[in-house]
This record gives sequence, C-alpha cells and structure tokens, in this order.
Amino acid sequence: MRNTQTERRNRFPPACLRRMGIAGLLALAGLVLSSVAQAQTVLDVACGDADYPPFEMKVQGRVAGLHGEMIEAAAARLGWSVRWRSLPWKRVLLELEQGRVAAASYVSPTPERERFALFLEGNRLSTSELRLVVLRGAVPDFDGDLSRFLATRKLIALRGFKFGLPLVDAAPKIEALNMADALRLLREGFSDVAALNWNDFVGAYGDKPEFQQVVPLKPALHSISAYLAFSRARPDAQERAQRFAAALGEYRKTPEYAALLRRHRLDAIEP
Repeated sequence: MRNTQTERRNRFPPACLRRMGIAGLLALAGLVLSSVAQAQTVLDVACGDADYPPFEMKVQGRVAGLHGEMIEAAAARLGWSVRWRSLPWKRVLLELEQGRVAAASYVSPTPERERFALFLEGNRLSTSELRLVVLRGAVPDFDGDLSRFLATRKLIALRGFKFGLPLVDAAPKIEALNMADALRLLREGFSDVAALNWNDFVGAYGDKPEFQQVVPLKPALHSISAYLAFSRARPDAQERAQRFAAALGEYRKTPEYAALLRRHRLDAIEP
C-alpha cells in the first residue's frame, strides 16, 4: 500500500510549506493594504439638497455647477474619488461636525463653525456678495446704517444660512425654504426686504422674469466666501485639507478652470 502521507511530506517539505504560508500571509497583507488605500481615496462630501446655480445644482442626479466641478477636478488630481451626500442644510452641518463626512461644500466660516471645521484659504470655492433685496418700486429707507434699518423689520432669509455678519445673522428672520420661496414671501408681503446671496440669485434668475421683479440695495453689505470645509472630527483632516488645497491651487492655474468660469459666466467675478 502506498504511503500517501509520506508522499505528501516529500512533495511539500516543511520548508516549502513555511514559504507558502509566508507568501500567503504577504499576499493577504497586500490585499488588506490595498483595500485600506482604496478606502482612503474616497472623499465623502456633504452638500445641500437645494439648487444654487451656477455654484451648486443637481443635474441628472449628479452634483454639478462651479463647486461640484472644482471639487471633482481637484480630487481627480489626487487620485481620489468623490462620494456626494445631498442633505438638508442643517443636516449637512451636523454630519460635518460629527465627522460622519470628511468635508462639506459651500460652507462659509463663522466662529461657531470654525470649532468643528477647517477652512483653509486654498480650499475657497467662490466669493459672493451679500445684498439686501426689495421688490422693484419699493422705497426702503436704507442709507447704509444696517443697525437702524434692521431695528424695525424682519428679514426674509434662507433657512440655516449664515452670512458671517453678526447684525444680519442675529436679526429676526422669516425663514424661506429656498430662493423661490424667498421671492414668494417677498411678493406676498411677509417682509419688505430679503437678505440674499446675490450671486446665487443672479445664477438662478438672471435670465428669467423674476430677475426684473427685484432690486438689490446699495451698498452691498459684505462679501461671503464659500469653502470646502473639512471635519475636525476626522484624525486626518489637516493632512487631507492641505493636500486638497494644493491640488485645487494647481487646478486654478489651468485653462480648464478658466473655461469653467466662462461657462458659468463667473470669469468677471472669480479670480
């Protein structure tokens, strides 16, 4: 009778088996490291579920507009993929604060938000003007004295939106769900003035009849910068934010970025 056990030992001596075991372990370790590396290349980004053209809007289920295309282009330079999460705005900020997403787009810095989010200048996505807006034909008594002007009225403003201007942020509000709702509240007389991101409004209604229904008051109150903000709750936030800022800076130097600004009619506004 053939001794199959002896044959197996002769065919695979202990040293060979050890080498095979080590090789298998190394292969397994390689797979694990590869999986970790792949996981690290995914950038989870939260964004608001409302449309704010030309900066952010949803087109066929994808995030488009200036910010979306900038973020995708910079991520591609790093070999990262972007996984978008479209959420109500207050939920966006909560997810960012608790680190359930790595970053959030279209976030303007405030002292409160800087506690849980990193705002690197290199990750600035756009700059817009904050304006007070009234119906065409209205004669408001605004002479630039914001404190006096706001003392007698409520402002129509988008729900959860922070302007980064204490007098405006602390003023009594009539909250609008979105830009269209803000216009409705203004037309129906809930207040005679709305505080809006003027660039958002021009992007949404610049070629529509609604644009002729309102007038922005002068002077503009101030400028608002929007960022891709990174969550401080993530241990790699600083490194990722810096790497992304470097990639975004390189992208800004390209002809593709200049073409993107022209396509969204922002080349006269953004650098």
